[in-house]
Amino acid sequence: MKHKTFIYLLLLVNINIFAQLPGSGRTLEFKASEGDYAQSGISNALSTNGSYTIEGWYLWGNDGYTTSGFLFEIGDASNAYKYMWNNRTGLFGQANGIVCGFRAADGSYNDFVFNYIPPQASWVHLAQTWNSITQTISFYANGILIGSQVSTKTPGSFSDPRIQFCKQIANLGSPTFDGRIDEFRMYNLALDVTTYIRPYMCRKIKTTDFIYSNLICYYKFDDAPLSNAITDYSSNAINGTFSGLNAPTSQVSGAPIGDLSSWNYGGPTAGVILTNPIRGDKLTATLNAGNAIGLQVYCVTDAPNSITGQTALAGNNGYFGIFPINGDAEVAYQTIYDYDGISYAGIAQSKLITYKRNFNNSNIWSKMATAIDSIGKTITGFTRQERSEIMVAAYTSPNSKKPGSGNAIQSSAGGITINNIPFSSKPTKAITVTAWVNITANVNFGGIVANAYENGLDEAGFHLHTNAGTNNVEFGVATTNNTFGDFMPTAPVPLNKWTHIAGTYDGTAVRLYINGRLIASRAATGDIDWITSNPTKYSIGNYTYNNVNSFFNGKIDEVSVWSKALTEGEIRDRMCRKITNSDPLNPYMSSYYNFDENLNGTIAYDGTIYENNGTYTGTVATQVSQAPIGNFSKHDYVNATKVVSLPNPNSVNEIFDVGSSSGNPDGLQVYLVNEKPNSEIGISGVGQNDRYFGVHQIGGTSPQYTAIYSYDGNPFVNASNEYSLALFKRTDNSVTTWTNASGVLDNTFNTIGVLGLSTEYMLGNTLLVLPLNEIKLSGIVGFNNDKLQWNTIGEINIASFKIQHSIDGINFVTLGSTNTKGNGDNIYYFDAPQTSVNNFYRILATDIVGVKQYSNILKLQTAKIAKITVSPNPASNYIILNGILPQSNYVIKNCVAQVVKTGITNSNESIDITKFSKGFYTIIINNTSNKFIVQ
Repeated sequence: MKHKTFIYLLLLVNINIFAQLPGSGRTLEFKASEGDYAQSGISNALSTNGSYTIEGWYLWGNDGYTTSGFLFEIGDASNAYKYMWNNRTGLFGQANGIVCGFRAADGSYNDFVFNYIPPQASWVHLAQTWNSITQTISFYANGILIGSQVSTKTPGSFSDPRIQFCKQIANLGSPTFDGRIDEFRMYNLALDVTTYIRPYMCRKIKTTDFIYSNLICYYKFDDAPLSNAITDYSSNAINGTFSGLNAPTSQVSGAPIGDLSSWNYGGPTAGVILTNPIRGDKLTATLNAGNAIGLQVYCVTDAPNSITGQTALAGNNGYFGIFPINGDAEVAYQTIYDYDGISYAGIAQSKLITYKRNFNNSNIWSKMATAIDSIGKTITGFTRQERSEIMVAAYTSPNSKKPGSGNAIQSSAGGITINNIPFSSKPTKAITVTAWVNITANVNFGGIVANAYENGLDEAGFHLHTNAGTNNVEFGVATTNNTFGDFMPTAPVPLNKWTHIAGTYDGTAVRLYINGRLIASRAATGDIDWITSNPTKYSIGNYTYNNVNSFFNGKIDEVSVWSKALTEGEIRDRMCRKITNSDPLNPYMSSYYNFDENLNGTIAYDGTIYENNGTYTGTVATQVSQAPIGNFSKHDYVNATKVVSLPNPNSVNEIFDVGSSSGNPDGLQVYLVNEKPNSEIGISGVGQNDRYFGVHQIGGTSPQYTAIYSYDGNPFVNASNEYSLALFKRTDNSVTTWTNASGVLDNTFNTIGVLGLSTEYMLGNTLLVLPLNEIKLSGIVGFNNDKLQWNTIGEINIASFKIQHSIDGINFVTLGSTNTKGNGDNIYYFDAPQTSVNNFYRILATDIVGVKQYSNILKLQTAKIAKITVSPNPASNYIILNGILPQSNYVIKNCVAQVVKTGITNSNESIDITKFSKGFYTIIINNTSNKFIVQ
């Protein structure tokens, strides 16, 4: 059995509650070969013949794991009266196991053997209890009852009592314990396992604890290394010492000890939530693999004894620890650290990750994979390695940040080589390899990405490469049960077109996905086979086959390797967006290269915590990428008519809706880049607009789509520029010049509609800003006419104002015009009574050189119209309107504002739409509208 401890260092508090070393502090190390032992002072408190509990943490050394050795004896100068020893050699004729016992009042020894073998090289908590009422002796390991036995005799009293640690009292030549001991405690009652042993085994005892008054002795072994003293922290102060040739040495302890703790022994899915009462932050830990019996979670309220290897946060005091109970080698659990309310010294939340080390007695920390939720203020991690402690600190990924797809590499006779990859970062049970590629020519074994060794029949690792003979892409994984050739799914990939490729292995099958669709699979079993004695090059753009390089011919972008077999949905979710540490699957990333370094650099940076950076070798260079990549994305591979609605998560009501209109694509990906593009050439009036959208269609026959951009929530839009907004487009990230997409602007519903192919879109403005303040139009409904009023304080060079009217808020006609006075005075205009229920007005200002600017649209309504609803939605044959007035006039427009149908209907009457094409439509009744989809 292996026991694993993980610790999370938290954020800011500078409070030292106890005068003590952090965590488990120090420990005493005993060498059996040297006969080491230590002894307490003498105190009659140790001779109790009533109920008692004796407990401590133990770590067996290599020399003592297979030999017998005494853990402690309590007695006088000649005899032991209470004891525990590990019997591995049939010592004193007893069966092997842990022997607990006492000397009775009649002088007889009562040994009780419990069938337990302690773990090697792992800390274990052992406890012996005697209940004087039931006359039962019990033995516990890590809070688990190993056994109980009833005795007909009771412990005897004795004089001059003392404790001898790790050796018999009267026989200094007896076998001694080889290993380390920490947190040794004795109580004057038989502790209940659920009330006392489990709640206190992973935490220090404080004087304010209820159980403190029951302590007979308490040794932390945190004394100075050269003091030769052992301090008793109970009220009895039974201090001890050690010296001479048989003295143990003081070492930094690795026992899982904190200042407070919580536990759950509910089995292999047990979970624990522990809150730091001083700061309010908390940790949630949940077992998810490894068959552990339960979890102990503890919190240390001091800074760790070392921060080497990580970027610490100023004043960062406190960390959490996790101790799985009796898990196997595959034990794993999820941790969620809630840092809400904790200051982190001004460090950007996006830079927070967790670092790990091996227990309290390790000095070097290394980065750990986590996913951060800056909105919920949590950091999620998955822990699968043994015996580690974890702390939160700051980290900046070496990956450069460029908008959209950034850069790609162009390869023909070279690639990127990553040497000396540690095996800790290589997947062992499952794997996913992904990349965007644009193949110029198929080369036999042309390596896209590979971490493989293949020399005759000796194979290891994985490879993803092209095949000239079949014009296919192939993915292979060598396992302990299969070679590459036993299972290698292949799939055709077009030339000179960006294509997303993903290969996965989950222990049952190897699968190959093209553009998010499963194309081929082959059954396979076993662990991924790595030749540890012959670590090979990790290559991008190259594959070494039988010691011969085979270079990929084309472009590569967004290479990632995962220690998880991503599902088809998980691949689709990530193929058109960059991976960040906010991704919930980020802890499974083994490598990630986006090539966004400066053009023609020499280093390809790995964006994961492993930092397996590569070197450009041979004929390979970086160039601006054309792959369809954003910061956020959504997709539809399911519906017959593909429909995707992508909201901007950083603003309210800003949405990009896309629906297939022809060509029957297999899938539709829509992505958002929430930063300025690499070029704004051709986009007029872009101002502070800092986001753009992209559409990528998969398969189909010359597919097209309709797109509607709802610009509500875009802070770039205001009353001065809304009526001259336009969408600009370009083919992909490599195109430097944008052109007007000739979309249809609907100022009433704040949308712009376009027809398109796979394209990127950004909002701009077709008009220059006039040198005057904003035109604010207001008005009132009169009995015989409508009264309009506007003010243009600060106007200069304005030639005229035109008053325009509309009944639908889209199509305006000019009612009249007035010359400006040049002084900014209020201007009035009276319109004849309008027959429609709703009337829309706007002012068109024109300056002396012909530049135009619109005011806000003013809506004057003479009657209240109920809100209408459309059902079914989406629809294919008919729609029904609800909530309208009798004999209501309606207008139906397509996504580019063309009127496709008009009529008169009553509520709940159906409207025939069988002749409508697939796409988005808007139905308008007295300026009340609703959108629906035809599929």
